[in-house]
Amino acid sequence: MVVAAVLLELVVVVVVVVVLLLLGVVVVVVVVVEVVVVVVVVELTVIIDVVGAAFVLHQKCLNYNDKSSTF
Repeated sequence: MVVAAVLLELVVVVVVVVVLLLLGVVVVVVVVVEVVVVVVVVELTVIIDVVGAAFVLHQKCLNYNDKSSTF
């Protein structure tokens, strides 16, 4: 009986450790996914800002060229 109780306790401890490790892996995966999403969103925002600024600058250049050609 004592051996069975010790083995049962050992199995419970192993199961708890495995569950905690799996939860740790899930937490790490969630954190990594969140970091990747934040980085991608920030990069997309920067790219959109740069493209928008380039477009505005291009429009200003076109307007300037149109005004200068009327003289």
